[in-house]
Amino acid sequence: MRGATSRNEAVEVDYFNPLLDRNLELELAGRYRLPLDGRRSLLQSLTMSGNHYWQQGYGSDQGWQFSYRHDWILSPALSLGYGLGRRQAIYDGNPEFGNFIFANLQWSFM
Repeated sequence: MRGATSRNEAVEVDYFNPLLDRNLELELAGRYRLPLDGRRSLLQSLTMSGNHYWQQGYGSDQGWQFSYRHDWILSPALSLGYGLGRRQAIYDGNPEFGNFIFANLQWSFM
């Protein structure tokens, strides 16, 4: 569970900048680790979240997000992850839908 709030000054900007907003989010994740050998494994994750977002002057509404990812743990110091998802967010009282993909490489030098 996560919560956030922000308060901003009224300035002329070209991006989303609400004067006051609040967000409360609940996330559920299922993970399954498949050992490949003593040091390597595959971690599969399915994540679902829902949130309640309120913005001053626009009221509140529900948003959500689903994502699926793979994390290949290749050694204690090296992993590769990638995934995809879909979300609905609320900005200025209107729902906005989006698909996303992501990838990351984690390499520890210590």
